[in-house]
Amino acid sequence: DQPREASRLFSKALRLVIFITVPAMAGLMALDMEIIRFLFGHGRFDGLSVTATADCLFVMAAGLWAFTGTRIFVTLHYAFSSIRTPFLTGCLSIGLNVAAGLILVGPYGLKGLLLGVGLSSGVGFTLLFFRPPKGVVISMGEIFVCACRSIFLSGIMLLCVEMAAPGIDPDPSSKLIQGAVLLALILLGAAIYLAGCLFFRSPELMILIRSIRSKGSKTGESPS
Repeated sequence: DQPREASRLFSKALRLVIFITVPAMAGLMALDMEIIRFLFGHGRFDGLSVTATADCLFVMAAGLWAFTGTRIFVTLHYAFSSIRTPFLTGCLSIGLNVAAGLILVGPYGLKGLLLGVGLSSGVGFTLLFFRPPKGVVISMGEIFVCACRSIFLSGIMLLCVEMAAPGIDPDPSSKLIQGAVLLALILLGAAIYLAGCLFFRSPELMILIRSIRSKGSKTGESPS
């Protein structure tokens, strides 16, 4: 029936979101300084500005999982014409965002406002996770295992990239060299994460590969 099929597809989609979002979050957190320095580190945007902006990027990246997860849950509710739960959750998240911002902006400044956004999004995601639309059953065990595996592998990736980054000191006057170094660090992180997924035989990686192959075969089919 429709709810059972929707449950299966949604659980798979949520696992893929976690599989992709968590390492992306870790990568942004590991390379926050390098990314901001490459994009904005010139002219009047001095070292202090780079550091302050990189700190904000770090805080924002920490809430990436909640932003993406909340969006996919809201889409699921709308697909089942369930408006009340995401509406009330959104109102609560806005209220928490305002309250957290007012509390945290004093001791942490702009980072406090961004931290409030992440915290309120995390609360919204949690509420939607435990209140799916009627008839939809989420595979919480599979999602929990997927999240733990992604967090573990992303943590290893983050440590390796952070260890490699200080050992590379590109010429600050050459954007080409800075970009090449940043790309090399991104590829290093991706390689470490994918190697870990292959080692643990990550089901999400297999799902992603099959999906890409399926789309490629459909694209290559000639019209009858």
